[in-house]
Amino acid sequence: MAPIFRKNIFLIVLFSWISHLFQAQRFYTLNDDKKYTDSLKTIIGETNSDSVRCMNLFKLADLFRRNKNIDLSTTYLKEANLLAPSSSFLTDVSVYYNASRFLNTGDFEGYNRQLVAANEQLKKYDHPAAYSLRAFILKNLAVLQQMKNNEKEAARILVNEAIPLAQKSHDFEVMSNIYNTLGIIFMNNENRQKADYYINLAIQCAEKADKRSYQLLEIKLHAYIINAENATQLNKRASAQESLDKAFAVLKNYPESNLNGIFYQAQGLLYHGLGNFNAAIKSFDLGIKNCELYHDETFLNNLKFVKAQSLTKLKRYREARDLLIEMADRNNENIEDAKLCYNQIIINCDKIGDLKNAYTYSKKYIALTDSLYKINSKKEIEELEAKYNTSEKEKQIHQLEAQKQKALFISERNKFNYRFFGLLSVLLLLVVVFLWKNAITQKKLASEKEKNYAQHITTLKKQREIDVMQASISTEEEERKRIARDLHDGVGSSLSSLKMRLTNFAASHELLTIPDFETLLHLLNRSIGELRQVAYNLLPETISRLGLKHALQDLCYYLKTDAVSIEFYSGEIDREIYESDQINLFRIVQELLNNSLKHANCDEIILNCSQNQHLFLITVEDNGIGFNTATIDAFEGQGLKNLKNRVNLLNGKIDIDSSVNAGTTINIELYVRLKT
Repeated sequence: MAPIFRKNIFLIVLFSWISHLFQAQRFYTLNDDKKYTDSLKTIIGETNSDSVRCMNLFKLADLFRRNKNIDLSTTYLKEANLLAPSSSFLTDVSVYYNASRFLNTGDFEGYNRQLVAANEQLKKYDHPAAYSLRAFILKNLAVLQQMKNNEKEAARILVNEAIPLAQKSHDFEVMSNIYNTLGIIFMNNENRQKADYYINLAIQCAEKADKRSYQLLEIKLHAYIINAENATQLNKRASAQESLDKAFAVLKNYPESNLNGIFYQAQGLLYHGLGNFNAAIKSFDLGIKNCELYHDETFLNNLKFVKAQSLTKLKRYREARDLLIEMADRNNENIEDAKLCYNQIIINCDKIGDLKNAYTYSKKYIALTDSLYKINSKKEIEELEAKYNTSEKEKQIHQLEAQKQKALFISERNKFNYRFFGLLSVLLLLVVVFLWKNAITQKKLASEKEKNYAQHITTLKKQREIDVMQASISTEEEERKRIARDLHDGVGSSLSSLKMRLTNFAASHELLTIPDFETLLHLLNRSIGELRQVAYNLLPETISRLGLKHALQDLCYYLKTDAVSIEFYSGEIDREIYESDQINLFRIVQELLNNSLKHANCDEIILNCSQNQHLFLITVEDNGIGFNTATIDAFEGQGLKNLKNRVNLLNGKIDIDSSVNAGTTINIELYVRLKT
């Protein structure tokens, strides 16, 4: 934005800040909801599904609440609540829709608690509808933080929680709503570039939304209008005009929509920046008319203030003064807005020589400043009053000295201005000092938080090391038992049989025949094979000789049977992986295959392993009986715990996808160390 333009609308921007705090919770409407309400009623009347009926009753109740028809909203909400217990999801959804009772009574703290509870209840659902509703709930929680002037927390909720959920839901309407709210937050904090980025994202999402709801068009129009205002401040006048044209193409058909109020404000600001002050005033007047229709005091005051700036530019000082005085006398609850308003009154009174009102509103202005300067303020007010009285008396004494007295008054007024702005400079210096001290305090707090966080991480690491050690001990004990069982039942049995046969031959003094020799040789070979299998299970020799890929191939070969086939697919696996990590990878695959063989009741297993530098991916898929993953904790045995501990040891994560009679797929991502 050009420097001159910035100077021209600086006060307008300041006065606009407070109004934007409330934009996110104002309900904008085109007053064309009848078609949508009729369609919802038709669905409710014709469907045989209680779930569909319940969800549409909730939507209908919410729509009437937004249109301030509380009686109808309450009626439909009661009907929906009667059907909600038929589904656990609808029961949890009802927590959100029933939060409206707190809004109806203005209990924002109660509304906040209900939204937090609804979000917690919906966390257990892993599908787009739940993601979309949670994202919208988090957006409302952020708006509540805006109302508390905690815009930092509002931005954190939107960026860290709401946006990721909205993206997972693929609901472009909700994404647009969230991005637009975030853009307004950055506008409030005068970070116009970031505001421009998020508002344009909001527009893109609104234009991509394929689902048509009763709010989508209002959301899109709101984004266009906010973009026009922000683009005006950034001196992107072509972009601002384009957004206004898109909004007007729709709003011209809805002259009584409350969106017209903010539309004409944005249009007027653009005209003001272009220097077309008469056109700006016409736009502001149209906006004022719309706000009066809806009794919207917040935007009504805002529009009157910006209209006064355009009047001042046209040197229509008396009209500007009267408009500002009307505003000041009706509403001065916000101190910053009141100070801006009083300051503009003083300026316009000065232009027309209205010394009485200049004095009155100077007194009101100074009364709003810091109490530390009350003595000086009082002195300056007395001086201004004395100057005003002197000027009036001298005008009455001699008309011929009027010019001289006017010059004297101007001189004295300049002195007052110097003192006043000197006082303001001291006040600003105190504010800077306060902010500096506050920054130091915040830095110390951040440092303490960082230390606490580091300590917490260290504690978690130690706990995980203990868990891994305990798991390793348990695994070793289980491995010893298995080895003893394999040696006793397999190798021990074969050697005992071989010993008995040799003892019988020795006792009978008979010579060994060829069939007897072959039988003994078969027993001996079987014992050797079983001994090798036990040794292979202890530590596959193939890992050290040929690498992990060949070891996994051998494992699949040894484990497959006539009843179960095991297919192994692999990309290139680096031989430079640390041997301890290779053994952990081998044990993880071994545990996965054994679990499928023991529990899946399958006839086909597919193993797929791949590596991309430090990232190692394992997928095991079977066509067995599957299971309900929601009940996995109920039958989680030592094998699965050992598997998870090994995955944690390699900083990995495991994802299990299964359902009854649909097989099981396990995906594991791991991070391995390389020697080079």
